[in-house]
Amino acid sequence: MTKTDRDYIRQLEKIEQIDINRLEKINIDELEEDELKKLYVVLDKFNEYVYDFVINYYKYIYKSKDYGTNMNLSMLEAHLITDIADNPGITANILAKKWDKTPAFISQRLTSLEKMMI
Repeated sequence: MTKTDRDYIRQLEKIEQIDINRLEKINIDELEEDELKKLYVVLDKFNEYVYDFVINYYKYIYKSKDYGTNMNLSMLEAHLITDIADNPGITANILAKKWDKTPAFISQRLTSLEKMMI
């Protein structure tokens, strides 16, 4: 590990200063114990931001909103409608693979959408 890498680790204090490309090049096996602890604190703080983003994004995906259709849809439902409009004849199995959901889940969403549109 170079002296500049060690200095960089010592200087990390704010999440905005993290340079992911530089972090990828650091060999953790070459860090001294105090440097490793410092790096852990920084990465732990960074990961808190990532976890918060993922949790909030998950909530956002499933929150119903009006996308200009006068119907409250989740983001997934809106995308399913778009996928069906853009790909006539698309199957629930293909949609399930695309959205990493089970075919049963997609079928339930499609049935719900059909009922909303009647």
